[in-house]
Amino acid sequence: MHLRSIFITFAAALVVEGGASRVERSYSSSASISASNISLAHESYGERNYTKGTNLRLASATMPNGVRTMILMSSSRFLAAAIPASARSGSLFINHSAGKQLDLGVFTVDEFGAPITIMQPGTYEGNWRSLDSKTAAVTIRTRGRVVIQNCRIQGTGDLIRVLSPGGNVVIRNCTGKALDPLIAGQTNGSFFNSWDISSLIAENNSMENVSFGFKLYSRDGRTASGPIKIRYNRAINMQGQSSDGKGGRQTLRSGTDPKNHFVILAHMQNTNGAEISWNSVVNEPGNSSSGDLINIYSSSGTRQSPIDIHDNFLQGGYPMPINVKRFTGSAIITDGSPADTQATATAYVKIHNNQVISQANLGIGIAAGHDNEVFSNRIVSSGRARNGSWYFGNVGIALFNNYKAASSAFYGNIVRDNLVGYIAVTPNSGDPRNYLFAPFRSDYYLDGCARNGILNASQCKNNGHVPGRIDELVEAHEVFIWQKKLTAKGIKIGAQL
Repeated sequence: MHLRSIFITFAAALVVEGGASRVERSYSSSASISASNISLAHESYGERNYTKGTNLRLASATMPNGVRTMILMSSSRFLAAAIPASARSGSLFINHSAGKQLDLGVFTVDEFGAPITIMQPGTYEGNWRSLDSKTAAVTIRTRGRVVIQNCRIQGTGDLIRVLSPGGNVVIRNCTGKALDPLIAGQTNGSFFNSWDISSLIAENNSMENVSFGFKLYSRDGRTASGPIKIRYNRAINMQGQSSDGKGGRQTLRSGTDPKNHFVILAHMQNTNGAEISWNSVVNEPGNSSSGDLINIYSSSGTRQSPIDIHDNFLQGGYPMPINVKRFTGSAIITDGSPADTQATATAYVKIHNNQVISQANLGIGIAAGHDNEVFSNRIVSSGRARNGSWYFGNVGIALFNNYKAASSAFYGNIVRDNLVGYIAVTPNSGDPRNYLFAPFRSDYYLDGCARNGILNASQCKNNGHVPGRIDELVEAHEVFIWQKKLTAKGIKIGAQL
């Protein structure tokens, strides 16, 4: 059992330490204690009896698992001892040999320390919080290898921010929660935000209410040495819409999206060893707002080492409010701009074996680039969220030259062997439980496929349709399939703290 130190003064305050943080609680008595025998009790963990002496060691203990602990420091005015790390709150009191008892009331342990700035390579564990939206909870200012693990992070701004180009970062087994900045027009922070990263391994992390999960921006012409591995992570309720400053969210304008992403790789060409796999993103209607969940923007792998996006579970991609008439988000997309060239366009991306459920506008799309492949994915979207609201639906899988790029920048894309059941609908913005036009099946839009035997053109083949009615039961079955896949592979998703 892990132990946490607590520090108790017998004068003005009770101080409970958790990591580097301290929480003070008012305590009215000014009496001091100088007894030779002191016992510390916690309502959930039983009573521990201490004998004061040279080494200040535990005399006897009664705990659920029998773990023995010790007094760390002691004097006539304070006692520092250890309690189980899992203790969060409870009653705490001091007994001494004179038979008196001082009831210190109910304490709550604050797990979080102040924001940190990492200047040196190494391994870091801890709990950090920033309530200043301009200051990340964890800032990295070194190119050396930094491992952040077994941590809890909260903040009104970014949770982890890398300011040194060429960073080399590992994040494992951490939880992150974005807090409302309570500043009108400002969005929640990202779980991870970097510029010109060289290498990132992010595995078994959990995040909630973040605007971005992993934000990797670079500049055209720079190659990340790699690897870029984003695997086994869990995200709940991506939130990309700006705060209204009062605990709510500003309304999204119809025909747009909040432009936040679970993962975005932007302007990262010829990236080696990039893999985005076995992640779970679940967004609840009314509690989330997301753009493209996975966006590969003017970024590329190589022919020998493509960007591999596979076996992700993406459930729920909605605007807020959910029933805006138009929305431009998606689950996974290859993206870009009219300025893309063959060298800068999104290329060598494989998108396969993913599951997309209940996604507004577009399931998976190739909207830009060359030599990209979408295959063996499952997409099911009924057009109606679990709360009964209709949301804007366009198409399940699309292949189209969205930016009217030159033929040298848009070619050789493949869509094959997918299974789709997608309902297109235009909701009634005045009544989320109704629609303007009757829902209809819209599984594929493959405008960019080969025509007239054009050499090196895009190819679409063997794409199937989910039979029958597409409703909440069909969507629920996809959850069962995902859970079965995890069990078969022995994979655990998210932090295991």
